[in-house]
Amino acid sequence: MIYKDGKILIPCEYTDWSELYNGIYIVEKNKDKKGLIKDGGEIVLPIEYDYISTNTNQNMIAIKKNGKQGFLSSDFKIAIPCIYEKVWAFGEKVALAPIKIKGKMGYVNVKGELVVPAIYASVGLFGKYDGAWARQGFKLDLINKNGKVEKTDPIEFTVIKNLKNGNSIILDKETKKYGIANIKTKTFIRYFEITQIQLTRASGNIKQNDNLLTYSVDKKSETNPNWGCINTITGKVVLFANYKLVKVYDDFIFVCNNSSRDEAVNDEGLFYANGKEIIEPEYSVFHIGGKWYANQKYNDGSVKKYFLNENYRLEEREGEIADNTTTTSNSGNNQSNKAKYVIIKNDTNNDIKIYYDGGTILLYPGKTLKRKCSFSEKIYKTEAVNSNNRGKFLFKLKGKCGQTINLSAY
Repeated sequence: MIYKDGKILIPCEYTDWSELYNGIYIVEKNKDKKGLIKDGGEIVLPIEYDYISTNTNQNMIAIKKNGKQGFLSSDFKIAIPCIYEKVWAFGEKVALAPIKIKGKMGYVNVKGELVVPAIYASVGLFGKYDGAWARQGFKLDLINKNGKVEKTDPIEFTVIKNLKNGNSIILDKETKKYGIANIKTKTFIRYFEITQIQLTRASGNIKQNDNLLTYSVDKKSETNPNWGCINTITGKVVLFANYKLVKVYDDFIFVCNNSSRDEAVNDEGLFYANGKEIIEPEYSVFHIGGKWYANQKYNDGSVKKYFLNENYRLEEREGEIADNTTTTSNSGNNQSNKAKYVIIKNDTNNDIKIYYDGGTILLYPGKTLKRKCSFSEKIYKTEAVNSNNRGKFLFKLKGKCGQTINLSAY
């Protein structure tokens, strides 16, 4: 950077820079280490810091070196050594700054003295105010400008659900926001910031997973919010709220980028419970009989079909989808559902495997089944191979492959 009169302001050896205040600049080398220089390039703070704040409240500048944080004074000398896990800005009117050490938080003054002991789970910034709230357990302490507790208020909430992992989903009575806490130890796993939740429930062969919670931080008035997923043991976000639909299936998380699940759009995906991607959200994904399937549609109308193999990788398959299936159990009780059924052809012996919510049924085909999409109304004898559905069944296959399948006891 050069002045109009040709004087060099910042030498070209730096890869980035920003102004701290008049005549003083934060410079960076190789997008790695930072330091401070004056006009003309004189170094006033060595280029060896990971972070330098631009906030100068109380003439104190937060810095980070070797993973620890502290403060510089206005003469660029170390005022508070880099011994803390995290520091925040001093107040505009109050010369106290939040710090974090060994997972707990408190406040220091400009001399580096720990005025408010590090006993809190979280503390607030003073900013332009004379007081700040500090949270410990299920209570809030109001800290004044002298570092003293002026008053203590209880945090009032309603328990929405007690989880199997020992934690609870709770609702703040004042803000109407959700959090996660351990009632027994009086500790917050995640504080009140969630505006909407969807609880996981067992359904069919899908087990309930209390360790995952579908959440949104959009306003409750939002009719089509974005959703994500939180681990209710650690309180950490597994998936950020970037999706229009999120559902938990056992130890998997299904996502979709449109709430209507338009099958003409490839925008569905699958993740492990830890948030690691299995199927990127560029498919039409569905779950049947404990197995996962995916279709990918192209502009020319063609479709590639896949199933998730035992190594959790997509593998191409043959097959069709049948909807609106009615089943009758061996006991004769009708069981109607809207689940999708996938028929997969086994080219080795021309058998047809049909996956459904009860397990796997092997269909021994007649000649008409060897031709794709030309099923007759002929009734074929089948035998269930799933232990929960032993016995023989009849399948009545109508019209083209992929249409209605009627299952009844034999």
